[in-house]
Amino acid sequence: MLADLPVLPQTTAFLNRKLKMLIGAEWQDAASGSTMTFRNPASGEVLGNVPSAAAEDVDRAVQAARQAFDDSAWSRMRPR
Repeated sequence: MLADLPVLPQTTAFLNRKLKMLIGAEWQDAASGSTMTFRNPASGEVLGNVPSAAAEDVDRAVQAARQAFDDSAWSRMRPR
């Protein structure tokens, strides 16, 4: 059964690092600093925590995406 399989040490090390959101080419915490727990759906075991994004974080991400689009050469290329 899959729930009985051990988590590989490399996976555990990856999940135990402080996870952040990628906004505007920078890894960032949630503006509020809050996090939420994620679990292994097969066993319910806590695997780690991720930033809990709120409206302010979404706004920052949308602004960064808009700027990346507006300032990039590819967004002005003609389709071929």
